[in-house]
Amino acid sequence: MNELISPLWSLQMLGGLRLARAGSPGAAPVERFRTNKAASLLAYLAYRRGAHSRDQLCNLFWPDNQTDSARNNLRVTLSNLRSVLEPKGEIEPGQVLRLSLDTVEIDCDIETDVEKFVESLNAARDATSPAQRRFALEKMMSLYGGPLMDGFYSEWIVVEANRLEDLFIAQFRALLNLLETAGESEQALDTARRAVSLAPTREEVLRESMRLGLKHGQHAAVIAEFEAWEKSAQLRGAEMGAATLELLRVARNLAPAPKTSPLVPLSAPQTKDEAKIPAAPLGRSLPAQWTNFFGRETELATLRQWLGMPTTRVVTLTGPGGAGKTRLALEIARQVIKSPQIDDSSWFALVEWVPLADLPTPNLIPGAILDALRAPRGLEQLDDLVAALRTRQDDAPGARLLLVIDNFEHLSDEGAPLLRALLESIPELVCLITSRRLLGFPGERDWPLQTLDVPSSENSIGKPWIGFENLAPSSVRLFLDRARLVRPDFALNAANADIIAKLCARLDGLPLTLELAAARVALFSPAQILSGLSQQLDKHLSESLEPGASLPDEAPLLAAPTSLDWTNQDRSAPQRHRSLRAAIAWSERQLPPAVARFWSQLSVFRGGWTLDAAAYVCDEPDAAPFVLALRDVSLISLDTLGELPRGNQLEALREYAAEGLSPEVREAAVARHATYFLNWAESLAPQLNGARGARFLSRFEAERGNLRASLEWHLRHDVEGALRLVSCLWWTWELRGRLAEGRIALSRVIEAARFAFPHLEDGEEEFGDENARAIQQRRLSLLAQAYNGAGKLATVAADFDATRTHLEAALVLFRRLRDDSGVADCLYSLGYMRLKSGDLEGARGLCDESIAIYRALGERSALCDALYNRALVALYESDFDMVRILTGERLIIHRASGEARGVAISLENLGLAALFSGEIEAARTYMAESLSIFENMQEWPSIARLLWGYGHAMRAAGEIATAQKLFVRGLVLSREHQQFWTWPYMLEAFAALADDASNPPRATRLLGGASMIRETQNEPLPNPMFRQEIEDTIAKLREELGEAHFESEWQLGRAMSSEALVRFALGEDEVDEMGLAEI
Repeated sequence: MNELISPLWSLQMLGGLRLARAGSPGAAPVERFRTNKAASLLAYLAYRRGAHSRDQLCNLFWPDNQTDSARNNLRVTLSNLRSVLEPKGEIEPGQVLRLSLDTVEIDCDIETDVEKFVESLNAARDATSPAQRRFALEKMMSLYGGPLMDGFYSEWIVVEANRLEDLFIAQFRALLNLLETAGESEQALDTARRAVSLAPTREEVLRESMRLGLKHGQHAAVIAEFEAWEKSAQLRGAEMGAATLELLRVARNLAPAPKTSPLVPLSAPQTKDEAKIPAAPLGRSLPAQWTNFFGRETELATLRQWLGMPTTRVVTLTGPGGAGKTRLALEIARQVIKSPQIDDSSWFALVEWVPLADLPTPNLIPGAILDALRAPRGLEQLDDLVAALRTRQDDAPGARLLLVIDNFEHLSDEGAPLLRALLESIPELVCLITSRRLLGFPGERDWPLQTLDVPSSENSIGKPWIGFENLAPSSVRLFLDRARLVRPDFALNAANADIIAKLCARLDGLPLTLELAAARVALFSPAQILSGLSQQLDKHLSESLEPGASLPDEAPLLAAPTSLDWTNQDRSAPQRHRSLRAAIAWSERQLPPAVARFWSQLSVFRGGWTLDAAAYVCDEPDAAPFVLALRDVSLISLDTLGELPRGNQLEALREYAAEGLSPEVREAAVARHATYFLNWAESLAPQLNGARGARFLSRFEAERGNLRASLEWHLRHDVEGALRLVSCLWWTWELRGRLAEGRIALSRVIEAARFAFPHLEDGEEEFGDENARAIQQRRLSLLAQAYNGAGKLATVAADFDATRTHLEAALVLFRRLRDDSGVADCLYSLGYMRLKSGDLEGARGLCDESIAIYRALGERSALCDALYNRALVALYESDFDMVRILTGERLIIHRASGEARGVAISLENLGLAALFSGEIEAARTYMAESLSIFENMQEWPSIARLLWGYGHAMRAAGEIATAQKLFVRGLVLSREHQQFWTWPYMLEAFAALADDASNPPRATRLLGGASMIRETQNEPLPNPMFRQEIEDTIAKLREELGEAHFESEWQLGRAMSSEALVRFALGEDEVDEMGLAEI
């Protein structure tokens, strides 16, 4: 649900059922319904959004009734619900409960705590830092009010209640892990005790609370908590687990005045059926670690949860060499030893480490296990292993045993049967295995280990972490920690922060590579290390930097070795970790020659691939077996969550694979790659303006790296192909706000075309050959489209001189080609430029001419674009009736074609007309619906623009706090997506807020800065009514401050750069010059 659209009702389902009017805290809640069936039906409709058939609801809620009787019951129940949800005179019928002859549906005017709870879980899952994850998990705790629909017992409720409670407990444990890792054990104890009240039947939650209570010496409180819980358990007929009773025994032994319990006497001997739980697992074989561990909070929480499940027997950490599998497994083992008392199933009587990396043959595995157990070697057969493990259970019969087996991959073919036999012989045995390939056991749980989180390659900025390193991505924290081992004085500062962020992103967060790079800090600066990498993959590095960005002016490394050949200075490191090349080489040796060739050709991709793309580029029609073979040895990863399965590989692996290509094979593969993505773009580009435009835009976004590579190849080898490609891509650059990248690319392609076809534009060439004339016409058309795209991007960037140059060049070519549709396109775009420069009459004429051409051609879709620009002219002229007429026609066309983006823009225009007409409630309604559509499409530049009008509608309605949130979000988005033309509008909006808050100096400075930007961009104030408000505000501020003070603040604003004004408006410079407010 869009958080900016206020719902009518709020439905609480966690911990009971409670309905209340949203935003009306004084209104009496509806806690009792006419019947339980009515309450259950409301909850079901709100829980499972969407239209439900009446027959389905009858079968679910009245399964024993005849059809007519059940339908009548449903009608009566719905009538009861409607009387509650849509009281007469307050809410229109159908606004909340949508009924038809066949279906029933709850509208989005009801918000539920379950939806917010799930949103918090998703936010925790997607968090990129421990701080973000903790914030989301704490919000989850506050939202979970108890079991779903507590007190209701329908089958669907019971099933979903158990599922949500399981989710709650899993994430509760993750939150405890974060809190304890941060040293906030008191907060962890408070969280655990709250969880006991929220999940009162879950013994594992009680054990967490008891464990933390013991840790804080609250022995009496632990005993009291147990006894209260025990009474409830006895009423349910539940038996207490052995681990819980052991915690109680410890509490009573330590309490100053221990109480005796009839259930567990302190001195009572255990029967042979009662397991004796040791104080802690042994774990004597775990190797010592000499460096700090970073990140992996999600992995630690999830894997410990898996190990605690009674059904878990084998968990395998897979991933490429250097991904950190061994270190993560060791950390898990240490945590199990340090804090074993989570629940019955995760109490291990034994935790031992079995290293296999140095074993040449599988027959040595039994000896390695016996050595880990410190058991005498005998014949080293299965029976010896079983006997040694059983001996470790002597003090705790039936207790679970954990073996952590490291580096199993090279022994898996012959070693797996032995391990399986051992698991079958000892049901209590659990194995945590690190390997580059799965064992293939039934029930084996696979965790493909990803790299550490890295700064965004789109905006690798490190300055916000200066002084706040604990908030940096784990890859950055690891790099800094290891760099200080070789240079203790190494610090994150303003000079190196952004470079370190880019370096960690460039190295993909691969732990081994980060450690090797950090070791080089002893001799080289981070900038030199990054510069050395750029020599190896200069083009790829340029893709990870903003267009036009460059590395610091430091001397690069001469003949710098690739990151594959950086060597580990730790002489005790295993051979496989002496270099990244050594870490990868083993996996390559497992590949059949045909698969190795396939892998090498995959190296020409940038940013991943689909199966179809891999088949074409690698010239292998049946690519699936090859892809699966590469995944099995962790050389690639597969993402199956999206619309199409997508393969990817780390940059270091891609670089290694590329070394296996001969120049001839590489050239052919790169050519196929470029051709594939040109054809792909041409086939999908027409869909961007259709009903599923957002879906196709996301596919373009996923292939951005491949499309860049394709464009580079075509610029060198096929300029006409480059023209074809940019004619598909320019609109994606506009929609995603990549204006700088798009303008640079279009400029390069246009220049290349003018060089490759020197007489194309002047028309001097005469071709007698009909085929030659067709080629010339095709190239002219493509060049015209490139000029047109360049002009449109220049308009959005507020570079109106470039707009005029490009669009007029396109117009000349379209007229020469007698392409009336192209002419009309240029005319309405030039009309928009005239509008922005204040020439309303010229803008109106050009737009009207464009509309007339489109009407004559019958091109309804293109007509809508011209109608949009003409409606903007009417808006600037305050002709709001004309705005409604033009936009209404546009809205009808877009709704009929299902074109969501066009619908959203039309609603935005209607909202602006309503806003400037003083129809505030209508403006809010239009803007809210428009925002919802844009957010579903993730069209951030359009959202940035829309939030200006939406914010003013909220401000006019007196909702100042909401208006401020909208303006802040809009300005942040406009900065991120280079919507420079919106900046003066947003600065004026912030000035209005400052004026509302009685802060004349701030308001004056912002207005002064906005006036400077408007002059620079030649962007006059729109709409006489809006202009009049600004002028009235300026006059008011001048009077309040006095002439001297006003002029001082006004000139201060005009003297600030645009970027500084944006930071000032957002309050960032008021916090810290380095931009710490962005955290």
